[in-house]
Amino acid sequence: AEAVLPQLLVVDGGPRQVERALVALARAGVAVPVLGISKGPGRVVGQETLHLGWASDALRLAPNDPGFLLVQE
Repeated sequence: AEAVLPQLLVVDGGPRQVERALVALARAGVAVPVLGISKGPGRVVGQETLHLGWASDALRLAPNDPGFLLVQE
């Protein structure tokens, strides 16, 4: 049976954790996008930063953004 892969892998961490996840996936021959979530300044809830494995920039969404609330859950 063929394995069913996720459409997105979410990791707890910043750019380094995202990079390590991407390297591990590449070594396994798996292509899955990776999204990292790191704590905000002072580890304040609602100020997390999203790190997109397929983009060079980090993303900060408003605390009430529906996409951010989904990821936060």
